[in-house]
Amino acid sequence: MNTCIKRIEDALGKELVIKGNDMQSRYDHIWTMDKPSTALGVFLPRSTEELSVALKICNEEGQQVKVHGGLTNLVGGTETQSEDLVISLERLNKIIEIDPASRTATVEAGVILENVHEVVSEHDLLFPLNFGAKGSAQVGGIVSSNAGGLRVLRYGMTRNLVLGLEAVLADGTVISSLKKIIKDNSAYDLKQLFIGSEGTLGIITKVVLKLYEKPSSRC
Repeated sequence: MNTCIKRIEDALGKELVIKGNDMQSRYDHIWTMDKPSTALGVFLPRSTEELSVALKICNEEGQQVKVHGGLTNLVGGTETQSEDLVISLERLNKIIEIDPASRTATVEAGVILENVHEVVSEHDLLFPLNFGAKGSAQVGGIVSSNAGGLRVLRYGMTRNLVLGLEAVLADGTVISSLKKIIKDNSAYDLKQLFIGSEGTLGIITKVVLKLYEKPSSRC
Protein backbone atom coordinates (compact mmCIF):
# COMPACT_ATOMS: atom_id res chain seq x y z
CA MET A 1 0.00 0.00 0.00
CA ASN A 2 1.12 3.56 -0.73
CA THR A 3 2.76 5.03 2.41
CA CYS A 4 0.88 8.31 2.14
CA ILE A 5 -2.52 6.62 1.89
CA LYS A 6 -1.69 4.37 4.85
CA ARG A 7 -0.73 7.38 6.99
CA ILE A 8 -3.98 9.16 6.06
CA GLU A 9 -6.02 6.05 6.93
CA ASP A 10 -4.21 5.67 10.25
CA ALA A 11 -4.74 9.33 11.13
CA LEU A 12 -8.31 9.84 9.92
CA GLY A 13 -9.91 6.47 9.26
CA LYS A 14 -10.17 4.02 6.37
CA GLU A 15 -13.73 5.12 5.59
CA LEU A 16 -12.40 8.39 4.13
CA VAL A 17 -10.28 6.67 1.46
CA ILE A 18 -11.38 4.83 -1.69
CA LYS A 19 -8.77 2.60 -3.34
CA GLY A 20 -8.26 -0.70 -5.14
CA ASN A 21 -11.28 -2.29 -6.80
CA ASP A 22 -13.56 0.46 -5.48
CA MET A 23 -11.81 2.86 -7.88
CA GLN A 24 -13.72 1.22 -10.76
CA SER A 25 -16.71 3.42 -9.95
CA ARG A 26 -14.68 6.65 -9.95
CA TYR A 27 -13.90 8.74 -13.02
CA ASP A 28 -11.92 11.88 -13.81
CA HIS A 29 -14.44 13.90 -15.80
CA ILE A 30 -18.15 13.86 -16.52
CA TRP A 31 -17.35 13.24 -20.21
CA THR A 32 -15.38 10.07 -19.40
CA MET A 33 -17.72 8.32 -16.96
CA ASP A 34 -17.14 5.05 -18.85
CA LYS A 35 -13.41 5.12 -18.03
CA PRO A 36 -12.36 4.30 -14.45
CA SER A 37 -9.90 6.62 -12.78
CA THR A 38 -6.32 5.38 -12.72
CA ALA A 39 -5.40 7.39 -9.60
CA LEU A 40 -3.86 5.79 -6.50
CA GLY A 41 -7.02 6.50 -4.54
CA VAL A 42 -9.57 9.10 -3.52
CA PHE A 43 -9.59 10.93 -0.20
CA LEU A 44 -13.00 12.36 0.84
CA PRO A 45 -12.63 14.84 3.73
CA ARG A 46 -15.68 15.82 5.79
CA SER A 47 -14.14 18.96 7.26
CA THR A 48 -11.43 21.54 6.78
CA GLU A 49 -9.53 19.97 9.67
CA GLU A 50 -9.44 16.52 8.03
CA LEU A 51 -8.26 18.05 4.76
CA SER A 52 -5.53 19.95 6.61
CA VAL A 53 -4.22 16.77 8.22
CA ALA A 54 -4.22 14.89 4.90
CA LEU A 55 -2.44 17.66 2.98
CA LYS A 56 0.21 17.89 5.67
CA ILE A 57 0.86 14.17 5.27
CA CYS A 58 0.93 14.45 1.46
CA ASN A 59 3.38 17.33 1.72
CA GLU A 60 5.70 15.33 3.99
CA GLU A 61 5.52 12.31 1.67
CA GLY A 62 5.95 14.32 -1.54
CA GLN A 63 2.62 12.96 -2.80
CA GLN A 64 1.02 14.61 -5.84
CA VAL A 65 -2.67 15.46 -5.42
CA LYS A 66 -5.47 16.45 -7.78
CA VAL A 67 -8.64 18.13 -6.57
CA HIS A 68 -12.04 16.93 -7.82
CA GLY A 69 -15.31 18.81 -7.51
CA GLY A 70 -18.28 18.32 -9.82
CA LEU A 71 -15.95 17.29 -12.71
CA THR A 72 -17.74 19.61 -15.15
CA ASN A 73 -14.70 21.71 -16.14
CA LEU A 74 -13.85 22.25 -19.80
CA VAL A 75 -10.07 22.58 -19.50
CA GLY A 76 -9.02 19.12 -18.27
CA GLY A 77 -8.05 20.34 -14.82
CA THR A 78 -9.27 17.13 -13.15
CA GLU A 79 -7.38 14.67 -15.36
CA THR A 80 -5.37 12.34 -13.14
CA GLN A 81 -2.33 10.13 -13.53
CA SER A 82 -1.56 6.80 -11.89
CA GLU A 83 0.74 8.47 -9.32
CA ASP A 84 -1.88 11.02 -8.19
CA LEU A 85 -4.01 10.98 -5.07
CA VAL A 86 -7.42 12.52 -5.72
CA ILE A 87 -8.97 14.77 -3.09
CA SER A 88 -12.72 14.97 -3.69
CA LEU A 89 -14.73 17.64 -1.88
CA GLU A 90 -18.15 16.00 -2.38
CA ARG A 91 -18.65 15.47 1.37
CA LEU A 92 -17.97 19.13 2.16
CA ASN A 93 -21.53 19.88 1.11
CA LYS A 94 -23.12 21.95 3.91
CA ILE A 95 -24.86 25.27 3.43
CA ILE A 96 -23.61 26.82 6.67
CA GLU A 97 -25.65 30.02 6.75
CA ILE A 98 -28.01 32.17 4.74
CA ASP A 99 -27.92 35.74 6.10
CA PRO A 100 -30.74 37.84 4.61
CA ALA A 101 -29.60 40.93 6.52
CA SER A 102 -26.19 41.03 4.84
CA ARG A 103 -27.42 39.20 1.72
CA THR A 104 -24.75 36.53 1.96
CA ALA A 105 -24.55 32.74 1.89
CA THR A 106 -21.73 30.86 3.60
CA VAL A 107 -21.27 27.43 2.06
CA GLU A 108 -18.76 24.60 1.91
CA ALA A 109 -16.86 23.97 -1.30
CA GLY A 110 -18.71 20.77 -2.22
CA VAL A 111 -22.16 22.38 -2.33
CA ILE A 112 -23.80 22.05 -5.75
CA LEU A 113 -24.72 25.34 -7.43
CA GLU A 114 -28.38 24.42 -8.01
CA ASN A 115 -28.79 23.71 -4.29
CA VAL A 116 -27.55 27.24 -3.54
CA HIS A 117 -30.16 28.63 -5.96
CA GLU A 118 -32.97 26.70 -4.30
CA VAL A 119 -32.06 27.59 -0.72
CA VAL A 120 -31.48 31.32 -1.26
CA SER A 121 -34.71 31.55 -3.28
CA GLU A 122 -36.64 30.53 -0.15
CA HIS A 123 -35.38 33.78 1.40
CA ASP A 124 -36.40 35.84 -1.67
CA LEU A 125 -32.76 36.18 -2.62
CA LEU A 126 -30.79 35.42 -5.77
CA PHE A 127 -27.32 34.05 -6.37
CA PRO A 128 -27.00 35.15 -9.99
CA LEU A 129 -24.30 32.79 -11.26
CA ASN A 130 -25.92 30.26 -13.58
CA PHE A 131 -24.90 27.89 -16.36
CA GLY A 132 -25.80 24.53 -17.88
CA ALA A 133 -23.84 22.38 -15.40
CA LYS A 134 -25.53 23.92 -12.35
CA GLY A 135 -26.87 20.53 -11.27
CA SER A 136 -23.37 19.05 -10.95
CA ALA A 137 -20.88 21.90 -10.56
CA GLN A 138 -19.65 22.56 -7.03
CA VAL A 139 -18.94 25.94 -5.48
CA GLY A 140 -15.26 25.21 -4.86
CA GLY A 141 -14.61 24.41 -8.51
CA ILE A 142 -16.68 27.38 -9.64
CA VAL A 143 -14.58 29.74 -7.54
CA SER A 144 -11.31 28.02 -8.48
CA SER A 145 -12.07 28.49 -12.17
CA ASN A 146 -13.64 31.97 -11.81
CA ALA A 147 -16.66 30.82 -13.81
CA GLY A 148 -18.72 33.27 -15.85
CA GLY A 149 -22.08 31.85 -16.88
CA LEU A 150 -25.28 33.17 -18.41
CA ARG A 151 -25.60 36.43 -16.42
CA VAL A 152 -21.98 37.50 -16.47
CA LEU A 153 -22.61 40.79 -18.33
CA ARG A 154 -24.95 42.02 -15.61
CA TYR A 155 -23.49 40.54 -12.44
CA GLY A 156 -19.86 39.85 -13.38
CA MET A 157 -17.63 36.81 -13.06
CA THR A 158 -17.50 34.66 -9.94
CA ARG A 159 -14.78 37.01 -8.67
CA ASN A 160 -17.45 39.70 -8.28
CA LEU A 161 -19.69 37.38 -6.27
CA VAL A 162 -17.24 36.17 -3.60
CA LEU A 163 -16.83 38.18 -0.39
CA GLY A 164 -14.65 35.76 1.58
CA LEU A 165 -13.23 32.27 1.57
CA GLU A 166 -11.29 29.66 3.50
CA ALA A 167 -8.55 27.53 1.95
CA VAL A 168 -5.97 24.93 2.93
CA LEU A 169 -2.42 25.28 1.61
CA ALA A 170 -0.25 22.39 0.43
CA ASP A 171 1.45 22.04 3.83
CA GLY A 172 -1.88 21.86 5.67
CA THR A 173 -1.96 25.51 6.78
CA VAL A 174 -5.52 26.88 6.92
CA ILE A 175 -6.11 30.43 5.66
CA SER A 176 -9.51 31.81 6.65
CA SER A 177 -11.07 35.10 5.62
CA LEU A 178 -14.81 34.42 5.76
CA LYS A 179 -15.85 38.07 5.66
CA LYS A 180 -19.32 39.28 4.70
CA ILE A 181 -18.49 42.90 3.99
CA ILE A 182 -18.21 44.52 0.56
CA LYS A 183 -15.91 47.35 1.65
CA ASP A 184 -12.79 45.76 3.13
CA ASN A 185 -9.46 47.59 3.06
CA SER A 186 -7.77 45.49 5.77
CA ALA A 187 -4.40 44.65 4.21
CA TYR A 188 -4.09 42.06 1.41
CA ASP A 189 -7.23 40.73 -0.26
CA LEU A 190 -6.02 37.13 -0.22
CA LYS A 191 -9.21 35.65 -1.63
CA GLN A 192 -8.47 37.21 -5.02
CA LEU A 193 -5.35 35.02 -5.32
CA PHE A 194 -7.37 31.83 -4.94
CA ILE A 195 -10.25 32.82 -7.24
CA GLY A 196 -9.33 31.47 -10.67
CA SER A 197 -6.17 29.73 -9.44
CA GLU A 198 -7.46 26.24 -10.42
CA GLY A 199 -6.29 24.75 -7.12
CA THR A 200 -2.61 25.56 -7.70
CA LEU A 201 -2.24 27.68 -4.54
CA GLY A 202 -4.46 25.71 -2.18
CA ILE A 203 -7.80 23.94 -1.84
CA ILE A 204 -10.84 26.13 -1.17
CA THR A 205 -13.07 24.71 1.59
CA LYS A 206 -15.62 27.44 2.41
CA VAL A 207 -16.93 30.49 0.55
CA VAL A 208 -19.03 33.54 1.43
CA LEU A 209 -21.21 34.35 -1.59
CA LYS A 210 -22.77 37.70 -2.40
CA LEU A 211 -26.54 37.56 -2.92
CA TYR A 212 -29.05 39.91 -4.51
CA GLU A 213 -32.73 40.61 -3.96
CA LYS A 214 -34.70 38.17 -6.08
CA PRO A 215 -36.29 39.97 -9.07
CA SER A 216 -40.07 39.98 -9.16
CA SER A 217 -40.03 39.56 -12.92
CA ARG A 218 -37.65 39.00 -15.83
CA CYS A 219 -37.80 40.06 -19.46
